[in-house]
Amino acid sequence: MEAPRNDETNDVTQVVPPDRLVEGYVRKQCQLLGDIHNVPIALDIGNRTQILDIVDNARRQGILPWEPSNEHSVTLSLSAYNAKIMKNDSEVWPSLYNKEH
Repeated sequence: MEAPRNDETNDVTQVVPPDRLVEGYVRKQCQLLGDIHNVPIALDIGNRTQILDIVDNARRQGILPWEPSNEHSVTLSLSAYNAKIMKNDSEVWPSLYNKEH
């Protein structure tokens, strides 16, 4: 049995084969700006305009920042069995913070 695959990519258009999510996981570097509470249950998550309106309202209310910073840097790890969001630490992920690399 081969070791689980760990794929890290910045290509957001990449389609991940289902077997890769069953046998391993995929990691993505992301920006997590915060939590938005009281989102309507009837929200159509496929409606980009509705989503952007909610995000813009949260920014105007000061719930979310207008610009992401290093403190918002996270790693999203996805598999068929779980999803993890891990805060990136500048000591653990120095290449994210060091512009020389």
